[in-house]
Amino acid sequence: VKRLHPTVETTAWFVTCEAISNIHKHAKAANININVRGEDEVLLIQISDDGQGGALAEGAGLRGIRDRAEAIGGRLTVQSQFANGTDVTVALPCAS
Repeated sequence: VKRLHPTVETTAWFVTCEAISNIHKHAKAANININVRGEDEVLLIQISDDGQGGALAEGAGLRGIRDRAEAIGGRLTVQSQFANGTDVTVALPCAS
């Protein structure tokens, strides 16, 4: 298994922890799914829950995740509708 740059690994850890924390605090979810994979020199982290939805991409917790991702050239996307849970995807560049 090839290790990623320490900055990418650290960012991935913190954005995942922050997303889980947000779910715990706000979503009232019964389940969380986390999918991590490499795709075209990008590390994709998808965190989904089955909670109440309605997360705001510009809310404080998600803004923190966005700031961390963007600090290393990554991006955050959020899909969240009331009563349908939330899907957060973070894409981090990991080219050698």
